[in-house]
Amino acid sequence: MNNRIKIPDRYKYGAILAYVLLNIVLVILLITIWNKLTLNSSISIGNSLYFLIILIAILAAAIFIFFLAFAGSVLPGQDISKSETVVETNNASKENKPGTFTAPFEVDIDILADKVIPKIDPRETPANYSERILINLAKEFEFTQGIFYLKNPATDTFEPLSTYAYASPNPPGTFVTGEGLNGQVAKDKKILYLNNLPENYINVVSGLGKGKACHLIIIPLLLNKETFGILELTSFRLFTEEFLWTIRNIAKIISNVMVTKIKAKGATG
Repeated sequence: MNNRIKIPDRYKYGAILAYVLLNIVLVILLITIWNKLTLNSSISIGNSLYFLIILIAILAAAIFIFFLAFAGSVLPGQDISKSETVVETNNASKENKPGTFTAPFEVDIDILADKVIPKIDPRETPANYSERILINLAKEFEFTQGIFYLKNPATDTFEPLSTYAYASPNPPGTFVTGEGLNGQVAKDKKILYLNNLPENYINVVSGLGKGKACHLIIIPLLLNKETFGILELTSFRLFTEEFLWTIRNIAKIISNVMVTKIKAKGATG
Protein backbone atom coordinates (compact mmCIF):
# COMPACT_ATOMS: atom_id res chain seq x y z
CA MET A 1 0.00 0.00 0.00
CA ASN A 2 1.29 3.46 -0.90
CA ASN A 3 1.06 5.71 2.19
CA ARG A 4 2.91 8.69 0.80
CA ILE A 5 1.40 12.11 1.45
CA LYS A 6 0.63 13.86 -1.81
CA ILE A 7 1.37 17.57 -1.47
CA PRO A 8 0.69 20.16 -4.21
CA ASP A 9 3.78 21.74 -5.82
CA ARG A 10 3.04 25.19 -4.37
CA TYR A 11 3.49 23.82 -0.84
CA LYS A 12 6.69 21.97 -1.81
CA TYR A 13 8.19 25.18 -3.23
CA GLY A 14 7.25 27.07 -0.08
CA ALA A 15 8.94 24.48 2.11
CA ILE A 16 12.10 24.55 -0.04
CA LEU A 17 12.22 28.36 0.07
CA ALA A 18 11.79 28.37 3.84
CA TYR A 19 14.49 25.74 4.22
CA VAL A 20 16.95 27.70 2.06
CA LEU A 21 16.27 30.95 3.96
CA LEU A 22 16.78 29.23 7.29
CA ASN A 23 20.13 27.85 6.10
CA ILE A 24 21.27 31.24 4.82
CA VAL A 25 20.31 32.91 8.10
CA LEU A 26 22.04 30.14 10.03
CA VAL A 27 25.26 30.58 8.04
CA ILE A 28 25.22 34.36 8.54
CA LEU A 29 24.64 33.99 12.27
CA LEU A 30 27.41 31.40 12.59
CA ILE A 31 29.84 33.70 10.77
CA THR A 32 28.83 36.60 13.01
CA ILE A 33 29.26 34.56 16.17
CA TRP A 34 32.65 33.28 14.98
CA ASN A 35 33.86 36.80 14.25
CA LYS A 36 32.77 37.93 17.71
CA LEU A 37 34.54 35.03 19.33
CA THR A 38 37.76 35.51 17.35
CA LEU A 39 37.59 39.30 17.72
CA ASN A 40 38.00 39.71 13.98
CA SER A 41 37.35 43.39 13.42
CA SER A 42 37.75 43.20 9.67
CA ILE A 43 34.19 41.90 9.35
CA SER A 44 31.44 43.84 11.07
CA ILE A 45 27.67 43.76 10.77
CA GLY A 46 25.49 46.78 11.46
CA ASN A 47 22.31 46.83 13.59
CA SER A 48 20.05 47.23 10.52
CA LEU A 49 21.51 44.09 8.99
CA TYR A 50 20.99 42.23 12.28
CA PHE A 51 17.36 43.34 12.21
CA LEU A 52 16.97 42.15 8.60
CA ILE A 53 18.52 38.77 9.45
CA ILE A 54 16.18 38.31 12.41
CA LEU A 55 13.16 39.30 10.30
CA ILE A 56 14.10 36.82 7.58
CA ALA A 57 14.60 34.11 10.19
CA ILE A 58 11.19 34.72 11.74
CA LEU A 59 9.49 34.72 8.34
CA ALA A 60 11.28 31.57 7.20
CA ALA A 61 10.52 29.79 10.47
CA ALA A 62 6.82 30.76 10.23
CA ILE A 63 6.58 29.40 6.67
CA PHE A 64 8.35 26.20 7.63
CA ILE A 65 6.17 25.67 10.74
CA PHE A 66 3.02 26.31 8.69
CA PHE A 67 4.14 23.71 6.16
CA LEU A 68 4.82 21.13 8.88
CA ALA A 69 1.41 21.75 10.49
CA PHE A 70 -0.35 21.56 7.12
CA ALA A 71 1.42 18.38 6.08
CA GLY A 72 0.59 16.77 9.41
CA SER A 73 -3.11 17.40 8.88
CA VAL A 74 -3.17 15.46 5.58
CA LEU A 75 -4.10 11.81 5.78
CA PRO A 76 -1.78 9.29 4.12
CA GLY A 77 -2.76 8.69 0.51
CA GLN A 78 -5.01 11.78 0.38
CA ASP A 79 -4.61 14.07 -2.61
CA ILE A 80 -5.43 17.47 -1.11
CA SER A 81 -5.39 19.17 -4.49
CA LYS A 82 -8.62 17.28 -5.33
CA SER A 83 -10.35 17.31 -1.94
CA GLU A 84 -12.70 20.18 -2.78
CA THR A 85 -14.01 18.41 -5.87
CA VAL A 86 -14.49 15.17 -3.95
CA VAL A 87 -16.58 16.93 -1.30
CA GLU A 88 -18.82 18.52 -3.91
CA THR A 89 -19.29 15.19 -5.69
CA ASN A 90 -20.10 13.41 -2.45
CA ASN A 91 -22.66 16.05 -1.46
CA ALA A 92 -24.34 15.84 -4.85
CA SER A 93 -24.60 12.06 -4.61
CA LYS A 94 -26.04 12.22 -1.11
CA GLU A 95 -28.79 14.60 -2.20
CA ASN A 96 -29.96 11.99 -4.71
CA LYS A 97 -30.30 9.30 -2.06
CA PRO A 98 -33.44 9.29 0.13
CA GLY A 99 -32.79 9.93 3.80
CA THR A 100 -29.19 11.15 3.42
CA PHE A 101 -29.89 14.87 2.99
CA THR A 102 -30.70 17.42 5.67
CA ALA A 103 -34.33 18.50 5.51
CA PRO A 104 -34.81 22.28 5.30
CA PHE A 105 -37.72 22.04 7.76
CA GLU A 106 -38.28 20.14 10.99
CA VAL A 107 -40.78 17.73 9.44
CA ASP A 108 -40.53 13.97 9.82
CA ILE A 109 -41.87 12.74 6.49
CA ASP A 110 -41.96 9.09 7.61
CA ILE A 111 -44.14 9.82 10.64
CA LEU A 112 -46.37 12.10 8.59
CA ALA A 113 -46.72 9.46 5.87
CA ASP A 114 -47.89 6.93 8.46
CA LYS A 115 -50.69 9.32 9.40
CA VAL A 116 -51.73 10.19 5.86
CA ILE A 117 -51.30 6.96 3.92
CA PRO A 118 -53.43 3.98 5.05
CA LYS A 119 -52.19 0.42 5.01
CA ILE A 120 -53.09 -1.39 1.83
CA ASP A 121 -56.01 -3.81 2.05
CA PRO A 122 -56.07 -6.13 -1.00
CA ARG A 123 -59.87 -6.31 -0.79
CA GLU A 124 -60.28 -2.52 -0.93
CA THR A 125 -60.85 -0.80 -4.28
CA PRO A 126 -58.45 1.92 -5.48
CA ALA A 127 -61.36 4.40 -5.29
CA ASN A 128 -62.01 3.71 -1.60
CA TYR A 129 -58.30 3.67 -0.83
CA SER A 130 -57.69 7.02 -2.55
CA GLU A 131 -60.69 8.49 -0.73
CA ARG A 132 -59.13 7.53 2.59
CA ILE A 133 -55.95 9.31 1.51
CA LEU A 134 -57.96 12.46 0.74
CA ILE A 135 -59.66 12.28 4.15
CA ASN A 136 -56.33 11.91 5.94
CA LEU A 137 -54.79 14.75 3.96
CA ALA A 138 -57.75 16.97 4.90
CA LYS A 139 -57.31 16.13 8.58
CA GLU A 140 -53.58 16.69 8.58
CA PHE A 141 -53.41 19.84 6.42
CA GLU A 142 -56.93 21.24 6.88
CA PHE A 143 -58.00 20.92 3.27
CA THR A 144 -61.64 21.77 2.64
CA GLN A 145 -62.19 19.87 -0.62
CA GLY A 146 -60.32 17.43 -2.78
CA ILE A 147 -60.42 15.34 -5.95
CA PHE A 148 -58.19 12.38 -6.76
CA TYR A 149 -57.81 11.97 -10.53
CA LEU A 150 -56.37 8.86 -12.16
CA LYS A 151 -55.28 8.56 -15.78
CA ASN A 152 -57.13 5.97 -17.86
CA PRO A 153 -54.36 4.36 -19.96
CA ALA A 154 -56.89 3.25 -22.58
CA THR A 155 -58.11 6.77 -23.37
CA ASP A 156 -55.26 8.92 -21.93
CA THR A 157 -57.97 10.81 -20.05
CA PHE A 158 -57.74 11.81 -16.39
CA GLU A 159 -60.90 10.65 -14.63
CA PRO A 160 -62.05 11.38 -11.05
CA LEU A 161 -61.31 8.37 -8.87
CA SER A 162 -62.57 9.77 -5.54
CA THR A 163 -63.55 13.04 -3.88
CA TYR A 164 -63.59 14.65 -0.45
CA ALA A 165 -66.31 17.14 0.63
CA TYR A 166 -67.26 17.64 -2.99
CA ALA A 167 -69.88 20.42 -3.11
CA SER A 168 -71.14 20.48 -6.69
CA PRO A 169 -74.28 18.54 -7.72
CA ASN A 170 -72.51 17.60 -10.96
CA PRO A 171 -69.67 15.06 -10.98
CA PRO A 172 -66.12 16.34 -11.60
CA GLY A 173 -65.22 16.59 -15.24
CA THR A 174 -62.47 14.74 -17.06
CA PHE A 175 -59.50 16.28 -18.84
CA VAL A 176 -56.50 15.34 -20.96
CA THR A 177 -52.89 16.39 -20.67
CA GLY A 178 -52.51 20.10 -21.40
CA GLU A 179 -56.22 20.90 -20.94
CA GLY A 180 -57.04 23.45 -18.26
CA LEU A 181 -55.00 23.95 -15.11
CA ASN A 182 -55.10 20.27 -14.17
CA GLY A 183 -54.03 19.22 -17.64
CA GLN A 184 -51.20 21.76 -17.60
CA VAL A 185 -49.94 20.35 -14.29
CA ALA A 186 -50.06 16.87 -15.81
CA LYS A 187 -47.99 18.16 -18.72
CA ASP A 188 -45.46 20.19 -16.72
CA LYS A 189 -45.20 17.59 -13.90
CA LYS A 190 -44.89 20.43 -11.38
CA ILE A 191 -47.06 21.49 -8.46
CA LEU A 192 -49.29 24.48 -9.16
CA TYR A 193 -50.65 26.52 -6.26
CA LEU A 194 -52.75 29.67 -6.21
CA ASN A 195 -52.97 31.72 -3.02
CA ASN A 196 -55.49 34.43 -2.13
CA LEU A 197 -57.91 33.74 -4.95
CA PRO A 198 -60.91 36.05 -5.22
CA GLU A 199 -64.33 34.71 -4.20
CA ASN A 200 -65.92 32.36 -6.78
CA TYR A 201 -62.65 32.15 -8.73
CA ILE A 202 -62.33 28.44 -7.91
CA ASN A 203 -65.67 27.86 -9.59
CA VAL A 204 -64.09 28.93 -12.88
CA VAL A 205 -60.66 27.30 -12.79
CA SER A 206 -61.26 24.19 -10.71
CA GLY A 207 -63.25 21.01 -10.89
CA LEU A 208 -64.24 21.39 -7.24
CA GLY A 209 -67.29 23.48 -7.99
CA LYS A 210 -68.77 25.84 -5.42
CA GLY A 211 -66.74 26.75 -2.38
CA LYS A 212 -65.30 29.76 -0.59
CA ALA A 213 -61.79 28.40 0.00
CA CYS A 214 -59.31 30.87 -1.46
CA HIS A 215 -56.22 28.65 -1.83
CA LEU A 216 -55.93 25.99 -4.54
CA ILE A 217 -53.16 23.45 -5.09
CA ILE A 218 -52.82 20.89 -7.89
CA ILE A 219 -50.28 18.12 -7.38
CA PRO A 220 -49.02 15.69 -10.06
CA LEU A 221 -48.47 12.04 -9.15
CA LEU A 222 -45.60 10.60 -11.17
CA LEU A 223 -44.50 7.14 -12.25
CA ASN A 224 -41.26 6.86 -14.25
CA LYS A 225 -41.39 10.65 -14.79
CA GLU A 226 -44.87 10.44 -16.30
CA THR A 227 -48.03 11.81 -14.70
CA PHE A 228 -50.55 9.07 -13.89
CA GLY A 229 -52.63 10.95 -11.32
CA ILE A 230 -53.58 14.40 -10.09
CA LEU A 231 -54.51 15.66 -6.62
CA GLU A 232 -56.61 18.83 -6.59
CA LEU A 233 -57.14 20.37 -3.15
CA THR A 234 -58.45 23.61 -1.66
CA SER A 235 -57.80 25.17 1.71
CA PHE A 236 -58.50 28.21 3.86
CA ARG A 237 -54.86 28.23 4.94
CA LEU A 238 -52.08 29.96 3.06
CA PHE A 239 -49.63 27.58 1.35
CA THR A 240 -46.25 28.23 2.97
CA GLU A 241 -42.82 27.07 1.81
CA GLU A 242 -42.77 24.46 4.57
CA PHE A 243 -46.16 23.11 3.48
CA LEU A 244 -45.11 22.95 -0.18
CA TRP A 245 -41.91 21.08 0.68
CA THR A 246 -43.88 18.66 2.85
CA ILE A 247 -46.69 17.99 0.37
CA ARG A 248 -44.17 17.48 -2.43
CA ASN A 249 -42.47 14.70 -0.48
CA ILE A 250 -45.76 13.18 0.68
CA ALA A 251 -46.95 13.14 -2.95
CA LYS A 252 -43.96 10.98 -3.91
CA ILE A 253 -44.97 8.38 -1.32
CA ILE A 254 -48.62 8.56 -2.36
CA SER A 255 -47.54 7.90 -5.96
CA ASN A 256 -45.66 4.76 -4.92
CA VAL A 257 -48.45 3.30 -2.79
CA MET A 258 -51.11 4.05 -5.41
CA VAL A 259 -49.10 2.25 -8.08
CA THR A 260 -48.74 -0.69 -5.70
CA LYS A 261 -52.46 -0.60 -4.95
CA ILE A 262 -53.49 -0.48 -8.61
CA LYS A 263 -51.13 -3.32 -9.53
CA ALA A 264 -52.40 -5.42 -6.62
CA LYS A 265 -55.98 -4.79 -7.66
CA GLY A 266 -55.17 -5.76 -11.24
CA ALA A 267 -53.53 -8.98 -10.08
CA THR A 268 -56.55 -9.99 -7.98
CA GLY A 269 -59.07 -8.90 -10.61
